[in-house]
Amino acid sequence: MTDEEFFNIVERAIHPDFLCRAHGGYLVHAESHHDGSTSRFRLKASAKMVAFSLDKRGENPFPVVAAGMNARNDLTVICRGTDASPLLFAIECKASENPRRAQYQIECGIAFGEYLFKLIRFSHGHALTPRCFGVAAYRPKSPPKGTTRPSFFKQGKGNTLRANWPIDVDLPISELIRAAQAIQ
Repeated sequence: MTDEEFFNIVERAIHPDFLCRAHGGYLVHAESHHDGSTSRFRLKASAKMVAFSLDKRGENPFPVVAAGMNARNDLTVICRGTDASPLLFAIECKASENPRRAQYQIECGIAFGEYLFKLIRFSHGHALTPRCFGVAAYRPKSPPKGTTRPSFFKQGKGNTLRANWPIDVDLPISELIRAAQAIQ
């Protein structure tokens, strides 16, 4: 399957109201929080991707699911690794200094992504199984020092591979791909 076929199939599987597009080379997720603060997470579109957000104000993407069971992550990005395998990144942005509170939404985003790929298999006949990763974007107490590359570690009940990332630092999708490819 070519890249064009892959991305067309994935993009057509998502309702257009939930798709997110990069502008000026960046995909921006802005959010207002309960405490009145705002945050802005920027993902540098340095590789081809399809992105969507089910967390739209006033929208309920799963009306069949009861309140309290309707958790979703802020942003999901689907791309391909250097070996053409599908990669899914469930990103959750937090205004807090503690990225641990993002785990539930990340795992819900990964579960939805796995479901989406099963639907693609049923409707298109393509047996695509994504490697899934979580990213918790948070506001650290002090500015980050050192590496500008994400590093994945096992987190949560399902040992989800997750990276923590400072919300105010741009994250290139190519670096997420590189970090994901480094994990066997």
